[in-house]
Amino acid sequence: MMTKTELKMHLNRLRNLLQEIQFYTGNMTENDFRKNEEVKEHTYMTLQAIGQSAREIDQHYEGDVSLEMPMTVISQLRNSRFNQVMEMNHQQVFGIIKKDLPEIGESVDELIQTLNQEELAQN
Repeated sequence: MMTKTELKMHLNRLRNLLQEIQFYTGNMTENDFRKNEEVKEHTYMTLQAIGQSAREIDQHYEGDVSLEMPMTVISQLRNSRFNQVMEMNHQQVFGIIKKDLPEIGESVDELIQTLNQEELAQN
């Protein structure tokens, strides 16, 4: 079972990974993303790490803080693969980057804030 401290650690990791993707893709258009092999490769690796962190939370956290995020769905990102030879549907991935990841980031920030408030209330 994952403690609240461990949950917070995983949520902070998620937040950092989400910010990393935003840093690399923030001003890109879909066409820019499609053409930039280095950014695509890095993005897919980061999506895998996001998925793995979400999977850890989904499988091991059974606490009383409501996660209000579909960790099971997010954990599927760990299966993201980038292959230069076999081009994937980058439009779908770019949509996730621009639409879904910011929403996930907001939820992660809210959860961290809730955990911080609980921690302050206990002290």
